Amino acid sequence: MLKRITITCVIWWLLVLNLAMQPVQAQSDVLDRILITVNGSPITESEIEQRSKFLIYLTSDGNQSSLTLDVARQRATDDAIVFRLLQQRANEIGIGLTLEEIDERIALEFESRNISEDVFLSDLSEHGFSIDVFRQTVSETLLRDKLVQQIVTPRILIRDEEIDRYISINQESFQPVDEFNLSVIVVSESLSMNFEQKQLLRQIVRDIEYEIDRGSDFYQVAIAASQFEGIQAGDLGWVRTGDLDPVLAQRITPSKVPQIIGPIVSGSNIFFARINDHQTTIGPELPFVKELHLARIVLQASNQAGSEVNAEQLENLRRTILNGGDFGEIAKVYSHDSSTKQQGGDMGWLPEDSIPFEYLRPLADLEIGDVSPVQQIENIVFIIQFRGIRDASQEQRKRSVVRNRLRNIKLRNEVSNWIDELRETAVIDYRSVF
Repeated sequence: MLKRITITCVIWWLLVLNLAMQPVQAQSDVLDRILITVNGSPITESEIEQRSKFLIYLTSDGNQSSLTLDVARQRATDDAIVFRLLQQRANEIGIGLTLEEIDERIALEFESRNISEDVFLSDLSEHGFSIDVFRQTVSETLLRDKLVQQIVTPRILIRDEEIDRYISINQESFQPVDEFNLSVIVVSESLSMNFEQKQLLRQIVRDIEYEIDRGSDFYQVAIAASQFEGIQAGDLGWVRTGDLDPVLAQRITPSKVPQIIGPIVSGSNIFFARINDHQTTIGPELPFVKELHLARIVLQASNQAGSEVNAEQLENLRRTILNGGDFGEIAKVYSHDSSTKQQGGDMGWLPEDSIPFEYLRPLADLEIGDVSPVQQIENIVFIIQFRGIRDASQEQRKRSVVRNRLRNIKLRNEVSNWIDELRETAVIDYRSVF
């Protein structure tokens, strides 16, 4: 029998999200007591029982769960309340899920965990659970992720001073690292080769060395050599010093790039390397980051009625811009954003990962020069002009790494605070207990 620990690793991460399953259908309206209501939405005894059993299943190692029944019920009750709050909030702002999204997430889970779907579903069935239970668990996780992305993530502000402080404290993590762009010719002797084949390879090595010494083009030599069995040639791209063969790393002289080195013996291989280029990068692997050039016009009101008036006014301004009006001049006259008003709404070049989600969302369908439809966040309405895009500098890529680290640290606390806010404003009525 498949061990519990193997199966539960597929969905263990779901537990920490404090989410669980949708209410199950009561077998009897008489027997299925309503234990709690959350803003009028009932949580029944059968749902808590089902959630409790599933939590015990997930935390079982095959023989025993790390949760007692009482603890499982407490967690299941809390999970049910949180899910009601999330579901109600999603309905308020129009967030939903498609079957395709759910199926895609399930497929990714099985693929990433390298566990057969048939084996997993068989184990679920053996313990009294259906695929619908798992689908619902995944659905709740997806819904939570969408809500967090739209509501919580925009709250997280990472200031430049925080990034500077992090880099200052963690200087060792950002020490310069040499990278080299390489092309290689690799000659490999295999145990299956006979004496004549090995002799031929050794002669080819001498021929390659001769051609390189006389100044022949490395790429032409590589193409000719790669026609023979046991010889491979190609570009390796950018490789960090620490990932190079130690003998090769010792023989590279950055100031002499481009440089050809070889032959170098490494195990059963003999290789030649052409060092095409050299660059110095920052310690951690830096992601490729884009910078966007944006401008905005913002109108802010003190209440919803004022926002509706502003939205209509901003739509008229947008039409004026689309008909040839100057975005910058209109921003200087009408925008309420004091930080960009005098610059004609210009926000400058911004790393993509530092731009709030509500600004990125309307950019998805825009070309350079386009203006977004009117967007609204509470009592603020705005339009965005997409002015340009470029690759971020190495320094900005480094700061992007730090920004993401700090954002992930803050996100956990923000999610917890947000759920607490939902609880505080909800009407939760505990009607009965087990």
